[in-house]
Amino acid sequence: MANKGSMVGHVNELKLKEDDFNGWVERFELYIQLNEVNTHKKKLLFLTLIGNEGYSLLRDLCLPVKPLDKSYDNLKTLLSEYMNPKPNVVTERFKFKEWRQGNETIIQFVAVLKKMSEFCGFGTHLEDALRDQLVWGIKDQNIQKRLLSEASLNFKRSVELSVAMEAATNDVNQLHNQNQVEVLYQEPKNELVVGSRVQRKAMSTGLRQKRTELVCYCCGEAGHVKPKCKYKDLLCKKCNKKGHLKKVCKNDSFNVNNLEQDEVGMMEMESLYNLVPLQVNFIKPYCLELIVDGKNVLFQIDTGSGISVISVDSVKKFKIGSLDKLIKTNLKLKAYNGNIINPLGILSLVIGHKGLCKTLDLYVVNEGGPPIMGRDWITAFKVLPMELGLNTLSVQSMAERFPSVFSNSLGCYKNKTFELVLKSDSKPIFCRPRIIPFSLKDKVSLELDRMIADGLLEPVESSDWATPIVPVVKVDGSIRLCGDYKVTVNKSLVVDRYPIPRVNELLSRFQGATKFCTLDLCQAYQQLPLSAESQKLTTITTHRGLFFFKRVPYGIASAPGLLQREMENILSGLTGVGCFYDDVVIAGHCVDKDGLHIPEERVKAIAQVKTPENVHQLKAFLGLVNYYGKFFRNMSSMASPLYFLLKANVKFCWGPEQNKAFINIKNHLMSKTVLTHYDTTLELVLACDASPKGIGAVLSHRFHNGEEKPIAFASRTLSKSEQGYSQLDKEALALVFGVKYFHQYLYGRPFILKTDHKPLISIFGEKKGIPVMAAHRLQRYAIFLAGYSYNIEFVKGVDNGNADALSRLPIEGADMINHVFCSNFFINLITTNVQGIADLDICEEIQRDKVLKKVFLLVMSGKWPNSSK
Repeated sequence: MANKGSMVGHVNELKLKEDDFNGWVERFELYIQLNEVNTHKKKLLFLTLIGNEGYSLLRDLCLPVKPLDKSYDNLKTLLSEYMNPKPNVVTERFKFKEWRQGNETIIQFVAVLKKMSEFCGFGTHLEDALRDQLVWGIKDQNIQKRLLSEASLNFKRSVELSVAMEAATNDVNQLHNQNQVEVLYQEPKNELVVGSRVQRKAMSTGLRQKRTELVCYCCGEAGHVKPKCKYKDLLCKKCNKKGHLKKVCKNDSFNVNNLEQDEVGMMEMESLYNLVPLQVNFIKPYCLELIVDGKNVLFQIDTGSGISVISVDSVKKFKIGSLDKLIKTNLKLKAYNGNIINPLGILSLVIGHKGLCKTLDLYVVNEGGPPIMGRDWITAFKVLPMELGLNTLSVQSMAERFPSVFSNSLGCYKNKTFELVLKSDSKPIFCRPRIIPFSLKDKVSLELDRMIADGLLEPVESSDWATPIVPVVKVDGSIRLCGDYKVTVNKSLVVDRYPIPRVNELLSRFQGATKFCTLDLCQAYQQLPLSAESQKLTTITTHRGLFFFKRVPYGIASAPGLLQREMENILSGLTGVGCFYDDVVIAGHCVDKDGLHIPEERVKAIAQVKTPENVHQLKAFLGLVNYYGKFFRNMSSMASPLYFLLKANVKFCWGPEQNKAFINIKNHLMSKTVLTHYDTTLELVLACDASPKGIGAVLSHRFHNGEEKPIAFASRTLSKSEQGYSQLDKEALALVFGVKYFHQYLYGRPFILKTDHKPLISIFGEKKGIPVMAAHRLQRYAIFLAGYSYNIEFVKGVDNGNADALSRLPIEGADMINHVFCSNFFINLITTNVQGIADLDICEEIQRDKVLKKVFLLVMSGKWPNSSK
């Protein structure tokens, strides 16, 4: 080991009363592995870094021998048992039985009970214990009575009932506790609504002293309103205006919180203070935090204001801009009482929101309330108040309450470890490391170091299993490392086939809902810890040696099933919640309160198909029609005007009849009669094809009777450079395009990839190695497709009419995949040399080939025939 000054990283001295010992030990061992410290020096370094208190304690624990005479593992165990004694089951059960619901919700109470049961040793009786304690500890007696009335009550049912009754109670309380407001004055025949901006005359601030009486804002006296006031026609001696007395004049007091543009270019202000709330639980204003001149400033959203306004006091408070550099303006602001306010000027400032920066005008006034974001800024940043409001504030408070959930660091599931189960006849497969380009070696090494530091990887000296890595180049140039497990452990795994919920099943949970939210787990698979035995199966081989994953890595065949099973367990009992892998999302559908709809993206390739300009294009389109003809009613009569143009003695002339038939057929192709919804239980088929001008792809479901119904279509034109590709490269590009475009449907599940170009079967076959002599473009395509689980099938060109039509009638313009494909997950433009086919694979293929098998036997025996056949 090098001297300490040359070592990488740093571990602080252990503080027994402050540090978590297990966490400190994990960091210490990462530090040791990173710096390749040998066993003896590892013990010395441990004894040095545990500090005076730690060493003194350890010396007492080791008596009668000295700490130096024991091994590192013994020393660590002694301290660990002292610092973290094993919990007493009786004590833990006593705490569990004594726990009662406080101010937390039912869900929070259940979560606490689950946490407290961790060391109670309930075993198979865990759910019974949780059910009993939920019924016993719940504070609402009505809910408790309801639970006790159930004849056969299990834990899941008890949670569902409790949550439902709690929600109903909250709703009833909310209905009975609406804000009460008192109208100080209301114009005849006008309904006053809380929060509305009804333009009125001024109210005296002194009138609010008697809140339980009607007050006249003409004279300030209680007991009557303006129409019955004897002073209603007198002139004010302060402002010379008719309708009020001097003592209630608002000439020197106005509010600029709400501004409105009138017809002559003057800004007129309204008042929000016509209602005085008798309770403090009023509706909060919509707010948005903006970056103004480099400072974070909270603005109130006001769609009634034509401009954005700030007071002098706020400018000084937030230290934005310079009052000495105000731009003069002739704009005048009119208060609700008719008085004129002259802005001091305009500050031209750089305003930032969600990464977008714009130079905008901010009007400065002498007095006023909080900064106001008017329609000018709302339009500039395309912000709608309904997108902000109280929900934004609630999310902020939740993020502050649960910082670990919303942090950028990778989390770890702590309730259990996960097992990868091998088949009984499995044999270990060890692959040599693939050659990595020199330009990527440093980046790969950095990523390995990061994954070790994050607790994802651990180096190992030897292993029966070894999987080559595939470097994934992300958009920002950094590297993500994936194991090519399809050539190693995936062949031998008993894959967890946990059923993925059907779309209709998910939707049934949202019945009657009008608002939807989706949550996405960050690097979901790598939050799942593996058992010690399973970790060995994930070993990867690199230019720096062997490493095994401590969490479930991407590419493991069992990963989707393991994740879905655990997510279902975690979310069980929660109403209105559905899970689809690591997303609460329904792939391939538009979902709203009315149910499922076919999104435009799925049929865009059909909707934008241009009118055929010649016989060849017409034949291609009719090939698509024939492919799905079984789903058409009276297809032959509908398409007869088009078939008429294919007759030998008919000149190609596109007329009104043909155009009508063309539109009708397209509409039928986009209807529910032909299209089917995505179903996770049905086989997926992706058919792709390429023509000289374009590429097309059709994603379909293959039903049990062998019929295929399309889910979605995609196509695009080829660029000038792509049109120069060989036909082999064009067909390969079509496959990659289709997989990228339909990534949301295909990723994480097996599918059939159909092509009418037979050479691609050898290049992209699921059990084929990447050909060393293949062009770099095909190597990149092959590496990309390695991230998916597919079987490739050859189909004759005449039977590939659906994809063929889209390739010959592609959508003009931009690449369609830009808005649906995130390249962060996959290999992006890598140039690399890939290791050839393994020796065992060659032997197996020779045994399958009749000719080579015979040659092999002749070579081994030496008995060659006298004449060749």
